[in-house]
Amino acid sequence: MPDWILAKPQAHLVILTLDAGLGDANGGLNFNGHHDGSHRIMVPLGWTVIVRMRNADTRVPHSALVTRVFRQAEMPERLSPSDAAFPGAATPVPFTGTASGGYGEFSFAADRPGQYTLACGVQTHLQAGMWLRLDIVEGAPAPDWRED
Repeated sequence: MPDWILAKPQAHLVILTLDAGLGDANGGLNFNGHHDGSHRIMVPLGWTVIVRMRNADTRVPHSALVTRVFRQAEMPERLSPSDAAFPGAATPVPFTGTASGGYGEFSFAADRPGQYTLACGVQTHLQAGMWLRLDIVEGAPAPDWRED
């Protein structure tokens, strides 16, 4: 598992530390260099998830929020508050983003199993591939990370 995923099994807690816009992968539209759902973060049902996002991109704002899964043809041009999958599962100002060097944090209870998307909410960033898969899995003993 990468060092930016920290599991605390006794507390049923997982901390995801995301650097948005890290390097040139996908033109800077990535989380920790990953994009287009190429990887899947799996979290056990009932755990608490803390997401800490830093905007490492020197050019544009970024954010992070947990949404439902969109099929490629259905991806909206702009995300809205109704797209959030869990209450409070977004960095501050998710649709305008956090400026370069800025930081945002949120937490949520992974209390509904299913497949979700951890995406940037800034207009067109999701469509350009700035997203990772996030699965909440019943019966999983600990968080996991897989390449799809």
